[in-house]
Amino acid sequence: MSRFLKFSTFAGIGGYTGYVLHQNDWNPRHIGLVRFGVAAYTVSQIAIDYKFSVSKLRDDSMETLEKWSQCHQRSADRLLKLCCTNGGVFIKVGQHIAALDYLVPKEYVNTLKILHSQAPRSKFSDIKKVIEKELGQQIDEIFDEFDEKAIASASLAQVYRAKLRNSNETVAVKVQHPKVFQHSLVDIATMEFLFNVIDRLFPDFSFMWLVNETKRNIPLELDFVNEAKNSEKIAILLKDLPWLKIPHIYWKHTTKRVLMMEFVEGTSITDKEFFISNRMNCQEIANRFENMYGRMIYTYGTVHCDPHPGNVLVKKTGSKDFYLYLLDHGLYTQLTDEFRQNYSAFWLAIFRGDLKQIQERAILMGIDEKDAPLLSCMVTAKPWSAISRGLENRPKDQTVISKEKNELRKNASLYMHNISQILGKVDRQLLLIMKTNDLIRNISHVLGCDERRSLLNMNRYCIQTTSEQRLAQSRNMFQRIIIRLQTRYLYFKLSLYSFYLWMDSWFTYRSSSIKSTLSAIE
Repeated sequence: MSRFLKFSTFAGIGGYTGYVLHQNDWNPRHIGLVRFGVAAYTVSQIAIDYKFSVSKLRDDSMETLEKWSQCHQRSADRLLKLCCTNGGVFIKVGQHIAALDYLVPKEYVNTLKILHSQAPRSKFSDIKKVIEKELGQQIDEIFDEFDEKAIASASLAQVYRAKLRNSNETVAVKVQHPKVFQHSLVDIATMEFLFNVIDRLFPDFSFMWLVNETKRNIPLELDFVNEAKNSEKIAILLKDLPWLKIPHIYWKHTTKRVLMMEFVEGTSITDKEFFISNRMNCQEIANRFENMYGRMIYTYGTVHCDPHPGNVLVKKTGSKDFYLYLLDHGLYTQLTDEFRQNYSAFWLAIFRGDLKQIQERAILMGIDEKDAPLLSCMVTAKPWSAISRGLENRPKDQTVISKEKNELRKNASLYMHNISQILGKVDRQLLLIMKTNDLIRNISHVLGCDERRSLLNMNRYCIQTTSEQRLAQSRNMFQRIIIRLQTRYLYFKLSLYSFYLWMDSWFTYRSSSIKSTLSAIE
C-alpha cells in the first residue's frame, strides 16, 4: 500500500509538472514560480553584496571608489543575466535603469544598455496566433503580404511589415509577445514583494520608486489602444510643426495587443555618419528634436517618455530638408500645469545658479531643502560646482566639461543611497521627465550639438512658461505690461547670446578649416 501511495504521489507530481510545462511551451522559464526563484536569488545576491562589501565605505579614496565600482559591476552583471533570463517586464526595467545616465553608476548604464538592442524574439507561428485571435480573422484574409521576419523587436512586442488586402497599403503591424501580459502580472508582483523585503532588511538600498513606476507604467504600455490614442493626441498638439510626422493609425485593425499603423522608413536620429555623408545639418536635426520636446514638456505637458534612437527616425526630403518621425507612443506622462510651471522655474533658477530659488522649487517638488542641490545635479546631469556658478556661464573648454563628468560619475557611486532616497520622495511626475531628459541629452550629444545651444533652447521655453503663469496671476494691466517688458528683455538677452554662439561656432569652423589647409600644404 505504501509503495502504491509513493508511486501515486510521484506520478501525480510528475503529471502536474508535465502539464505545467506543456502549458508553458515546455520552457521552465515561463513558469511563475521559476521566474520568482530566479529573481529572488539574484536580488538577494545584489543586496547582500552591497551590504557586506561596501555599505560602510563613505570616503572618496581611490581604493574605496574601486571597491564600489567592482560591486556595481558585479551587481549590474547579475541584473543583466536576470533580465535576459526572465525577459518581458524585467527587460523593460533594465532598459529604464540604462536610460538613467548620471543617476545610477556608470557600470549599470554601460552594462544594461545592451538590452535596447537585444530584446527577445517570438516565433512567427506564435505571433500569427495572437494576430488572428485579436482581429478575429485569418491572417490571409487581412493581408495580401506579410513579411514573417520582424523588422523590430522590443521587450513587449515585435513589429512586422505587411500589405493590406484590397487597398494594397503598406502597414506596420505591432504585435505583443504571446506570454508577456501573462508574465507581467507575476513579474510585477514578484518585484514588489522582493523589493519590499530588501527595503526592510537593507533600507540604504531602497528601489521601491522603480517598482512603483513599473506597476503604473507597464499596464499602460501593454495596452496598444492607449498607445494609439497617445499618438493621435500628440499629432494634434504638434500639428503646427510641418517637419514632424506621426504614423497614421488603422483603428479597424487595432486592439489592446495588436497595433496597425502607417509604415514609415527613415534613419535613426543618432546615425551621424549618414547625415554627414548626405550633407544634412546635424545641428538643425538636434534643434528640431529639442524643440519638439520643448513643446511637449514646457508648453503642453503631454510628454512622450521613450525617445531612444530607435523611436525617432529622420527622413531626407529634397536637397537639405528632412522629416522627423516619432514612433512608439506607449509611455507618456501628463504633467499638471502646477508642476510644469514649477519645473520651468526650477530650471531658470539653475541657469542663474540661484540656490535660494532652487531650494524653494525643490521643496514644492517634495524634496527637503538640504537635498535640493543634489536634486539639481540629478536633473541637469551636472555637478554642483557647475550649477553653483550658473549654467548660463557654461564653459566651452572640453577639459573642464570632462572633469565635471568624472566628478558626477564619482558622486553617482558615492551618493547612491542619497539618490535612491530622493527618487523615492520626489514628485512622481519628475521621474519620467528625468529619464526623458537623459535620453534627449544623449541624442543631442551624439549629434555633436553645442550643449550651450541646447540650454539656450530650453531657457526660451522655461521663460515662456513662467511668464504665462505670472500673467495669469497678475491683478491689473500695469502688472501685465511690466511682465511682458521683462519677458521681452529676457528674450533679447537670449537673442544676443544666440548670436554670440553663432559667431563662436563660425570662428571655430573657420579656424579649423585654416588649420586643415595649412596641414595639407605642409
